[in-house]
Amino acid sequence: NNWYAGYISVTAGISLAAAYMGKRQGRVLGMLGSFLFLASAITSNSTTAIMAACGLSLLLFLVSLRQRSRLLRALEILMLLPLSIFMVRLFLLLHLTGLVIAGDVEKRLFFTTVWYIVFGAEAVLYLILRIRERQQQKDFLESGKIYRIVVVAGAVMICSGVLLGCLLGGIVGNEMVSEAADGRLALWKVTLLTYGKEGALYKFFGTGPGSYYHMLYQWGSDAMDWINKGLLDNNIYSNAHNEWLTLLVEQGFFGVTAYIGIFITTLTDLRKKISQSPECLAVFLGLTGYLICSLFTFQHVLSTPFVFALLGMALGWRIFRRDHRKHASPNSAQTESVCAGLLGLRLAGDAWYHGVLHKKEYIGDASREITHEDIPRVCRLMTVTAILTLLLSCGVKLSFAL
Repeated sequence: NNWYAGYISVTAGISLAAAYMGKRQGRVLGMLGSFLFLASAITSNSTTAIMAACGLSLLLFLVSLRQRSRLLRALEILMLLPLSIFMVRLFLLLHLTGLVIAGDVEKRLFFTTVWYIVFGAEAVLYLILRIRERQQQKDFLESGKIYRIVVVAGAVMICSGVLLGCLLGGIVGNEMVSEAADGRLALWKVTLLTYGKEGALYKFFGTGPGSYYHMLYQWGSDAMDWINKGLLDNNIYSNAHNEWLTLLVEQGFFGVTAYIGIFITTLTDLRKKISQSPECLAVFLGLTGYLICSLFTFQHVLSTPFVFALLGMALGWRIFRRDHRKHASPNSAQTESVCAGLLGLRLAGDAWYHGVLHKKEYIGDASREITHEDIPRVCRLMTVTAILTLLLSCGVKLSFAL
């Protein structure tokens, strides 16, 4: 379930962005994909997937609070969540499929009349905004005041919730901790206890990749003590079911800081462009979905590589769309712009032919200087591209053959 939850949460950004900023067929496909994502999250038997779906829906609502037309799009997507819940409930009541909602928490969450109120409130707000849009009345969202108020209120609520959770974690007994969050809270607490007893060198630089099991069960004694007391289940964990706590043990404080820096700088850069570029919005939502899942699960072979591939593709695609026609040749700038975007280089420009200077436009952004190390980078990029193209071509050929 964790693998599936992480994958659909990362890839959901593509369908959500298409539904939010797409046109005609692209928007229809985006709405369909968003509906399937929300319904899949509900029936995935994973609370992590449900939290990611709700978190992405709220984030999309937040980024739309600067323009009425965008808010209308966001409300159309938000209404898909209660609609997907109604559909799943109908299928379960009529026994139309083998869908199952396993957890008691999920059943209490979805089999409640609150969702009718949520859907009704969204529909009323949508109708009011639609009427104001048709009457061309003043758009109060353009000032940004409502957006800032909601952001501050949300930040206060999140900080208060984290602080309250920390206080309750220190007050409540270990028996309650062992049962919270499907036993995850107990595992997290043992992980922090083990990390706190490490030496200064290990705290800063970690104990090495893949060493979590050794540190928890062989080097440290807290995990075995909790197991003997019945406070921690008798499973053997190779990670903390929290990507950041696992990294804290294995990579140390500096490793976690460097890793989170990748996401902070990327999200900051994407946030400035999500209002104009659907590709940037898709990556922004995909990264957010991944970060939500990372709080309750671990790195997966499905979602983690896709996240970093998404980062590269987004940058390359942005430069490609902007610069793919900046060349007299009909095909040269197509691949050159993608390469420039992926490597973060500025290519092309003025060139000399037979002693004559020809003025040409630049392709890409000069985010850094070109060095000799870029030669093997380009070779690796070409090799991976060729392999992926070959695999894709074989897959297409095989599908037609079957």
